[in-house]
Amino acid sequence: MSRFHGSIFVAQAILGLVFFRIAAPAFAQSLPNRSSQSSSQVQTAADINQRLQHANEKLAGATIESQASESRIGPDDLLNITIFEAPEMNSTVRVSASGEISLPLLGAVHAAGLTPRELEAVLQGLLRRTYMKDPHVGVFVQELQSHPISVLAWIIHDLSGEKRKDALKG
Repeated sequence: MSRFHGSIFVAQAILGLVFFRIAAPAFAQSLPNRSSQSSSQVQTAADINQRLQHANEKLAGATIESQASESRIGPDDLLNITIFEAPEMNSTVRVSASGEISLPLLGAVHAAGLTPRELEAVLQGLLRRTYMKDPHVGVFVQELQSHPISVLAWIIHDLSGEKRKDALKG
């Protein structure tokens, strides 16, 4: 029995060496070349700051674009307003014809013409001045009623009446 275990051990050792012999060159090729990398990827603080400034400008441009494409609140829109850590102040309100919403403790607030993010900032400012130290407000447009959508389509074939029966028969 010990001779059998010895031969298994030898076979495993040989397989391990063969695997190592095959895998080692492939693994060595996948490692980066340290000597060439160190000279080409050395960056100064000025280079890093310049890249960070460029990334920050791209991010600011993307934020301005997304705000420009964001829908504006208008009369008859239904808004879901959430005040984090003050669930008793959460409410769902409809924008009046004059463009205002009425909220508990804050009263009438003008909302028409603002984006949801802009209204969040307005509500945060009002709450910060009156009731809360660091309010976090979320505004979600639940129903967008102020911007009606029209669908215009052409009817190419009329399949009503007799023609429809003929079309269904084949």
